[in-house]
Amino acid sequence: MRAKSSIVVGCGASAALLVAAAVAGCGPYAPVSPSNNPEAMPDDAVVNVGPGKALPEQDKKWGDLTKEQKYEFMQSDVMPAMSLLFSTYDNDHYGKMTCETCHGENPKQREWAMPSPSLPKLDPSNHFQAWQEKSPKAVKFMAVDVTPAMARLLSVPTFDPKTGQGFGCMSCHTKK
Repeated sequence: MRAKSSIVVGCGASAALLVAAAVAGCGPYAPVSPSNNPEAMPDDAVVNVGPGKALPEQDKKWGDLTKEQKYEFMQSDVMPAMSLLFSTYDNDHYGKMTCETCHGENPKQREWAMPSPSLPKLDPSNHFQAWQEKSPKAVKFMAVDVTPAMARLLSVPTFDPKTGQGFGCMSCHTKK
């Protein structure tokens, strides 16, 4: 069994310690610092979101889980972690996240398929230059906070442009 999934949101000195621990490969924690709204939490705050339930076995990948296991894991681990990240970034817009926030309208009928046609369509050319110019804070938040946290939760690598493999922007968004 793998350790329980947790996302740690940290500010100040605690975040530096968590980054060092994560880089060293210690524990199940992924350091995540709110990239757009650091004032939302006091200095040195550490909030352990979860812990929820672990994926059934360490050698099981997301694609190997049953629909029931995926749904349970999304409810117990992913929703609490992503709700905290998104509400810290923009509570007015993301203060009440639901499954539909990411999966779009009628997620059950679509069998929770991702990427979601309801999310903004992205043009990946020139490293998403159009989006970086239009919404630099959102791009930074997604790249620095959301993508690594989600990859960590799903126990998959982040996107590697050299191989074209891993969890990245196009795992959730469709191409423009």
